[in-house]
Amino acid sequence: MFSFSFLFILTNVIGRVSRRIFFLSRAAVIRGRVLTATGRGLVGVRVTHADLHNEGYTMTQEDGWFDFMVNGGGAVSLKFGKSPFPPQVRTLFAPWNEVSRQRIRG
Repeated sequence: MFSFSFLFILTNVIGRVSRRIFFLSRAAVIRGRVLTATGRGLVGVRVTHADLHNEGYTMTQEDGWFDFMVNGGGAVSLKFGKSPFPPQVRTLFAPWNEVSRQRIRG
């Protein structure tokens, strides 16, 4: 089984969340990139679960990439926010025990 513990070890990857929130058999990582309309990565976008606020948050890196851990096995709605842009919600599929890659256009 793949270990997602790197998300808890690295700083600023998952903010304010406990490992106990995630079920080992259902844990999944959504790895994505937030892009501008011109295709450039957008830094500093806050990524959160749109419905569950106990799963923490992450911020996009300099190139727009992010890793966000969720309890997988179905559709997950993520909320993306960065001032001065209006927040956006995207629903993505997160399979159990997998890292799924996504592109998010702003």
